[in-house]
Amino acid sequence: MNRGPQRLYFIENDDDIFWLSELNSSLTRAWLSFSRDGPLAHLLTFYRDHLKGLVLYNPALPDTRNVASVLAALQDGIVVSPEQAQELQKAPHRLPILADLRLHAWKNALQVYGWAYEHLLSECSATLLAGLDPAISGHLRSFLVTHRVFTCWLDTRNLPRLSSIHWFSERGLFRRILSRFSPGSLYLGWFPDEPSGIRLTSRAALLTFASDHCTNLTVWSTLPESASAQERDAASLGSPQLSREGTLEARTQAGRVYLSFTFSEGDNLQYCQHHLLRLWQDPARGSLPLGWTIAPALQQAMPALARFYRRTASANDEFLAGPSGAAYLLPSCLPGAQRAAFLKLTAEYMQAMQLTLLQILDSNTRFSMKFLHPGLQTLFITRLGPHGLRGIFSGAGSISPSWHRRAGLPIYQNLGLAMTPRRTLQLIRRAAARGQRFINVYVFAWRISPGDLLALVSQLDDTFCLVTPGRLLELIEHKL
Repeated sequence: MNRGPQRLYFIENDDDIFWLSELNSSLTRAWLSFSRDGPLAHLLTFYRDHLKGLVLYNPALPDTRNVASVLAALQDGIVVSPEQAQELQKAPHRLPILADLRLHAWKNALQVYGWAYEHLLSECSATLLAGLDPAISGHLRSFLVTHRVFTCWLDTRNLPRLSSIHWFSERGLFRRILSRFSPGSLYLGWFPDEPSGIRLTSRAALLTFASDHCTNLTVWSTLPESASAQERDAASLGSPQLSREGTLEARTQAGRVYLSFTFSEGDNLQYCQHHLLRLWQDPARGSLPLGWTIAPALQQAMPALARFYRRTASANDEFLAGPSGAAYLLPSCLPGAQRAAFLKLTAEYMQAMQLTLLQILDSNTRFSMKFLHPGLQTLFITRLGPHGLRGIFSGAGSISPSWHRRAGLPIYQNLGLAMTPRRTLQLIRRAAARGQRFINVYVFAWRISPGDLLALVSQLDDTFCLVTPGRLLELIEHKL
């Protein structure tokens, strides 16, 4: 229904109401109000010519919801339960059944997606693939149906199973699916298990965008921006803003501890759309220097959101490119032949967003995810340095931060992961007690807010000087 010139914008939560105001004001829009069952009745009435029939999923096997969505996308159908099908076959709609997935003798997810791999994958988008929990009925699913995206939900861990001979396992099937996509294709949604999933997509050179709870992505990614909006956006771009502590002398002061915070999750498109907005509206934001990871691809995927955050940033807000550049992947898992293309795209995306700092997660351990490979460090800096890169922050954090120079730029290993305000305070005090004078804390954005950090720093003495992450690197540069 969203494949034509008209776009349906669904209000699924309060964030959708807020972002509606960021849509191009010149676009014609009409508000429709419904009773509880009204939306489906309206869509079936006004878009009946777009629908060819019904695709029934099997309520006893939830993964059939994903396959039903793919079938509906390919056959211009609508996914329904068996109970809904009984009603929709009657007047006034009289929709025929295109497929009934209850008729298959599937017993598990492997059989469900194995059949879809054999019969549907070749008809789907050649550049988009998705992982989506079958329990999700809204959010990203509309985008996936609109663009005919093959959708699965496979456990990619190496679990010991009698059926795990050769490729006949969920992990094996997922690898086979990935092999059908060219390097640089996009993986949307998420994984049942992040560590194993992101390793496999990285090895296949697919670009992962966490997006399973994105709403109205079809609208955001396709509607044009007005010329005036583009002009305002261009006017707002320039050299990165210095925070209010940016007037500090370049030379550090003996006995001072320089402290910065970097919020995690910026690579996550749905975080940028939802949770980041709530953190951004925290009254404490702007009252202390903070680093915010943000998706470099936001300018392409949701340009109105990218414009909003740049326009409303205070002098104390500094943006960093989220892990690990153009998209979420693990650099050490990315095939060597695909690195140049990834870094070229990263440079383009970072320049479009005026980002000069990069946060990288890699795969050396499950938790710290430090970026340690000297050759890859050199490659990233030599390829991105000419495009404005000022430094790299690495990992989800450890109890002992460190830094060094590589190819002329600083690389900083974060302190963290800071999961709670109390834990954050402990990490900072212990690092300072060990003689650390330059501390960047990697903050878990789902559990800590700007208000939490403001309360936390009030418990530190005058030894500590708050700076942005970029300013921290500048100060470190004078010590390297």
